[in-house]
Amino acid sequence: MERCEKCGGEVRATRLKEYRNDEFLGFPNLVLVDAVQEEKCVKCGSVEAITIPKVAQMVSAAAVLRSTMPQKLRGQEIRAMRKALGLNARQLAQELGVREEAVSRWENGRDPIGPASEILLRLAVVDMLGEKTPGISANMSEVRRLKIEPLAPSARPVIVTLTYGKVRVTRPRIKIVTAWEAYDQAA
Repeated sequence: MERCEKCGGEVRATRLKEYRNDEFLGFPNLVLVDAVQEEKCVKCGSVEAITIPKVAQMVSAAAVLRSTMPQKLRGQEIRAMRKALGLNARQLAQELGVREEAVSRWENGRDPIGPASEILLRLAVVDMLGEKTPGISANMSEVRRLKIEPLAPSARPVIVTLTYGKVRVTRPRIKIVTAWEAYDQAA
């Protein structure tokens, strides 16, 4: 049995129904459902550990899933996607054919990303990260035809919800893997 470092009380592990932590996860408005394990002291309530499976795959899955949603990307989402791609601002600017200063302005919310650059970014995410996320279905031609909804001043941020579990993959052959997938609240 594990003991709390603060009070010596018993530490128990439980699976959290929902987990949200924008700063830690690096992706804004990301909700993880039934996927995170918390180790907490039953005596003093101190959280000893948080365990998230396959964090890099989770960030890639969030980026790919968000790329398929029609709502305009916000600065924090653009930054999270760039980081998920493993690019610095200069490299992303080169990929999109814009100046590095433009990427900075988008990420800091000073200017909205233009429609063509936004579609190119979404396509780059699906192209470069899609294979790493077997639980997220993303089609390049659907993303290319996506009608981006304008960002209204009072618009609420888009919530990206993922869960972690068994996923049936059909390419290149049928198999069952454990991966991040979009959480369907209706299921």
